[in-house]
Amino acid sequence: MEVDYMKPDCRGMGLPISSCNFSTLKTNMLEWIRKRRCHTVMTMSFPMLAPYQQDADYHDAIDHSEVVLPDGMAVVWMSRWCGDPIRERLSGPDFFELFSQTASMYQMRYCLLGSTPEVLKAMRLRLLNEYPGITVSASISPPFGDWEEQVDRELVTAVNNSHADILWVGITAPRQEVWLHRQRNQLTVPVAVAIGAAFDFFAGTKKRAPNWMRRCGMEWLYRIMQEPLRMLPRYLRSLPTAVKILISCRRSFPGQKREP
Repeated sequence: MEVDYMKPDCRGMGLPISSCNFSTLKTNMLEWIRKRRCHTVMTMSFPMLAPYQQDADYHDAIDHSEVVLPDGMAVVWMSRWCGDPIRERLSGPDFFELFSQTASMYQMRYCLLGSTPEVLKAMRLRLLNEYPGITVSASISPPFGDWEEQVDRELVTAVNNSHADILWVGITAPRQEVWLHRQRNQLTVPVAVAIGAAFDFFAGTKKRAPNWMRRCGMEWLYRIMQEPLRMLPRYLRSLPTAVKILISCRRSFPGQKREP
């Protein structure tokens, strides 16, 4: 039985972020796999606030996804300020490992799409060692650069031929979300999840922030320190958008008490 996973437009924020915990999402995903019709799960982090407002294709992809996970404490803190608190953060890397425990128990089939052959090989080895019930029926390293329609068709065919229960996509945002949205009607995989950098974290090719930084909501700082030239501009571009959202939500609900 499918459970209401609560995907509201957070009143002040205007973002379709899902307010659900892992248990609820897991229940829904198991039901989707039974139904065998493509559903998408995406994530929203602070650096993606500006693209959501400015990129029509990305905006459309997020709005039409069944679930949008709050990937980053900044988004959770903003929801509390706006008086419509998200229950908890559920990042792409955390979700991948949590759900893999369930997938191993149910002996599910994975299709991995993204990154390099080396990263995919490391992921397969770790999945085999830590989650032996999972079968990686396909691991696909797509070409770099823009994809022509022929490449799209080949990727969709490869995914469908894998007969996977779940497609995990680790490219980059917003590209992965836009691609999934455009191809979802051609995909026969019942669940497709865009998790970006989680591929590198799981494979061990990129180091994730220490647990204490994640608990304190400081993972963003660690990522900036790791890749300042790539990550800092992404955060700075979304800062004006975040300020506008916060100002707007307080004007809309001036008497509303903020969550601690």
